Amino acid sequence: MQVFSGLLIGAMLPYWFSAMTMKSVGKAALAMVEEVRRQFATISGLMEGTARPDYRRCVEISTAVSHACFAVNGAR
Repeated sequence: MQVFSGLLIGAMLPYWFSAMTMKSVGKAALAMVEEVRRQFATISGLMEGTARPDYRRCVEISTAVSHACFAVNGAR
């Protein structure tokens, strides 16, 4: 019975990590889209190409969301 339980859990791990990755990417993408929309709405000249976007904020969002999604519930 112990071997079967180990095989079952071992076979489940790749699917679990894949699901965590997809969830993280989805949340990060949504946050990124919201930030880009905010920048287009608030930074004048961005659409014409005369102003520079805030790249640093986008990288911060991407990093923060991905780290938050990969934290296991018990570790929070």
